[in-house]
Amino acid sequence: MAVSRRDFVRGLALFGAAGLARADEPLFTAAPADFDASLCVFLSDVHVGGEENSPKYPCDKLRDAVAEILKMRPLPRNVVVFGDLAWLHGMGCDYDVSKPFLKMLTDAGITLTIGMGNHDRRGNFAERYPDTVKTSLVEGLQVHLAVTPHADLLMLDTLQGKDGEYSGPVPGALPENEQEWLTTYLKAQKKPLFVASHHPLHELKIGNKKLAEILAKNRAVAGYIHGHDHRWRREWSHPDWSTVTTLRTLCLPSTGLWGDIGYTVFRVALDRAVAELRQNDFYFPCPLPKERRPAQWDEQLAENRASPVCTFRFRGKEYFEKRPPSDK
Repeated sequence: MAVSRRDFVRGLALFGAAGLARADEPLFTAAPADFDASLCVFLSDVHVGGEENSPKYPCDKLRDAVAEILKMRPLPRNVVVFGDLAWLHGMGCDYDVSKPFLKMLTDAGITLTIGMGNHDRRGNFAERYPDTVKTSLVEGLQVHLAVTPHADLLMLDTLQGKDGEYSGPVPGALPENEQEWLTTYLKAQKKPLFVASHHPLHELKIGNKKLAEILAKNRAVAGYIHGHDHRWRREWSHPDWSTVTTLRTLCLPSTGLWGDIGYTVFRVALDRAVAELRQNDFYFPCPLPKERRPAQWDEQLAENRASPVCTFRFRGKEYFEKRPPSDK
């Protein structure tokens, strides 16, 4: 059941009353803010719901994340959402609830890029964000480029679910028209590029070839970043044993539903990019009062906070040289 307009407006009023929209807050003054074109913030697995039975705490976590982003000085030029903006079924009311929070980012002058997750539905999303349809690089999908001075981020559309379906395939896939477009795009790419989507790399193919193999052999591709698993997890792919090539991948935390809870600050430099975790909680499957909170949750939180960085160095010729013979 969708939330009523009265309840939705009341929720926004409560949001303001919570102290995030007070006139004396520097966050919401009209004072101009500097932007860092090389600074991005990544949100993923937001899962804000407008249905009556949807959990309310993801909305609180999104509110907190937006507030923290808007307090950054300088402001990030880009905020990228890695899919599952909707709670469960990609209902229109889900996007109605989350949109005012994201609008605060665009109103501040931040460029917003939103990817599609398996819980999203393109039609309901497009009705709330019609301009994104016009700027998509592939017709009928949500494929977008977030630009920084030294590297760009390509957000692919890997959603298999269709409009009208309450539940669709959970794994990701690239439609045929997106596969064809991506093949051409990657061949022409010269500037360092991060390829991204909601889904992990191992689920994706172009034809019969794994996308991991294609990306690992492309010198312009600096790494692969995704959501879906609700974990801060750094890995590397090594599809070709004949060379010293490896491709670094990063899985992002959830903004607020379950698992590692937080967001990622992404700084791009001339020869590398550094992702930094900003984790504020861990819980599974849902938050619990302090007196019932397992000690393991705090240990997980502490371990991630102790190792919050993932570095992507842009790949030069040395990454693609043949593996030297083993010493004998």
